[in-house]
Amino acid sequence: MFVSIVVITTTAQTNPLIKRTIYKTETVEFGVGGTVSIIGAPDGSIVVEGWQKNAVEISAEVEMQAATEADLAELARVNGFAIDDSFGHIRITSVGTHDKNYMKRVAKKFPKSLLGLPFKIDYVIKVPAFTDVQIDGGKGDLTLSNVEGAMQINFLESNAKLNLIGGSVVATFGAGAVEVIIPNRSWRGRSADIQLASGTMRVQLPLNLNANLDAKV
Repeated sequence: MFVSIVVITTTAQTNPLIKRTIYKTETVEFGVGGTVSIIGAPDGSIVVEGWQKNAVEISAEVEMQAATEADLAELARVNGFAIDDSFGHIRITSVGTHDKNYMKRVAKKFPKSLLGLPFKIDYVIKVPAFTDVQIDGGKGDLTLSNVEGAMQINFLESNAKLNLIGGSVVATFGAGAVEVIIPNRSWRGRSADIQLASGTMRVQLPLNLNANLDAKV
């Protein structure tokens, strides 16, 4: 599914800017027990939800701004995401003007004046509940829920909410606000190692949870 919406905005200098938002959804058949890797855009949110289907559904909202429709068309040609589906492993990679190697490969004659224009990609990704997940993000919100595999997370800056029902988590955040929720004392998780370099972290635990907690500042 592919949808495009165009909105005209203005800057403080009254120069007209055209904003284009593209919506794209793809579904890939995928069994439980595999790995889903996500490389986010430099700017944009990521939502990962576990569900009961043997499939991965990727919904992306790609927002771009440029001075002309022709420039937007050029940007829309290269900004988005790519899927690499190998046995037991799906890789979802954000591609666009921020990736020099990608641009050299697919758009050698791309206008240099458009390379610095910002864009963002917001993702909602649904995976089988028993799936290992690897997430690398830039700047943007992160929401993770209903996943029971091994989870590895790296984010430069994020307002993150991790709703943990099982599995194991190793997460590193450069800056932001992180909320960790273990909803019930029958948590099926193995371990959670969550580090935040700068910002605030809030941990919500159920009553009578039998666990070892090690917190350092």
